[in-house]
Amino acid sequence: CAKCLKGSWASSADTHAHVRKCTDGGALKADDSYFITMEAWHKNNLRRARTQVETYLRTLEPQLRNAVIHACESDFLGRPGGDLVITDNAGSGACDLLALL
Repeated sequence: CAKCLKGSWASSADTHAHVRKCTDGGALKADDSYFITMEAWHKNNLRRARTQVETYLRTLEPQLRNAVIHACESDFLGRPGGDLVITDNAGSGACDLLALL
């Protein structure tokens, strides 16, 4: 499934049944299509990447977390679908990622 990036169903029919009901990143249009736009696909991947990066960053001590975010800052810009931008959590010194779509 290009929406949730999961797969390995027993048959093509099972795969297509999953795609029709997959809500990862929003439901498909009600026009019997199995496709999403490239823009929607990129935005969905950006959302997924943000979640995965934030999950990892939460495992780090705050000082190391902030250092990693700033070291990777340029890697977060110019991604297909938008940028992952660093925000300074209300001046607290703790950084968060914000997906700009």
